[in-house]
Amino acid sequence: MDWIRQAISEFGRSVGLPGLELSAGGRLKLTLGSGGQVGMVHLGDLDTPVLVFYRSCALAYQAGAQLRRALRLTDFRHGAPWPLQAAINSGELFLALRLPERRVTAAALDEAMGTLARLHLELQQTR
Repeated sequence: MDWIRQAISEFGRSVGLPGLELSAGGRLKLTLGSGGQVGMVHLGDLDTPVLVFYRSCALAYQAGAQLRRALRLTDFRHGAPWPLQAAINSGELFLALRLPERRVTAAALDEAMGTLARLHLELQQTR
């Protein structure tokens, strides 16, 4: 897990957040200026340990089109580098991807963040 800490720290420095690290419970959550969140959860106890990287945004008032778009964007047939998921919790729409623990690097985290940012931009077009 030391390489995960190192990768997150390196990634944090690259995006202007020196000292970025998971909590003792393996979690990290940041609130964005838009009110959404970006975060990571390390699930090391699974048969195939993963780092879940997620980003959220508020649901639109009439969320049907936004939800359909989220489900289409996370369809495995789009060939995303990692498995994607869409979820709803407390009036927020979450998009998450699961990085296999063995593939966690600062570059992979940067790519994951870029993927989630791009997907959220596409979601905003459905509002």
